[in-house]
Amino acid sequence: MNLELTLLELNDLYYVVSKGVEKHKEYVEIAKRTTPELEKYFDRELDKSVQLLDKIQTALHNEANRIDDVIDEVNEEIEPEYDSAGFTEDDRIVNGQYRVISNEDIKQRDYSAFKEYADSMNEAQSEDRILGNI
Repeated sequence: MNLELTLLELNDLYYVVSKGVEKHKEYVEIAKRTTPELEKYFDRELDKSVQLLDKIQTALHNEANRIDDVIDEVNEEIEPEYDSAGFTEDDRIVNGQYRVISNEDIKQRDYSAFKEYADSMNEAQSEDRILGNI
C-alpha cells in the first residue's frame, strides 16, 4: 500500500510519531516497575514506533531530495534574459535598486587612467616599430 503525502504532511506525521516514541519510552520505564510481560509488550511497541519513525524519516528525506532535484532541473532550464548590452537584470540591480546609467553620468566619469594606459601602449607600439626598423 502506498500513501501519497506532501512534504508538509510527512513532516507533520514525523513529528507526531516522534512524540509517540517519546511516550513509549516513558511507558517502558513505567512498565519496568511492573510485570515482565508488560515490560516486553511496551518494548515491542517501542520497537514498532521506532521502525515507523525510521520509515517516515526515510520517506521525508526522499521527498525532500526529489523536490530539490526538480528545483535544480527547473533552474537549469531557465536561462537569464540579456538586454541589448549583454547584461541580465541581476547585473543591473545594485543594492536592491535598478541601476540606470545616463549619458550625463558617462560624461562625468574620469577616464584619465584609461587614457594614460592607452597612451603608454601607443608609446610602446611606437618604440617597437622604431626598433623593428633598425
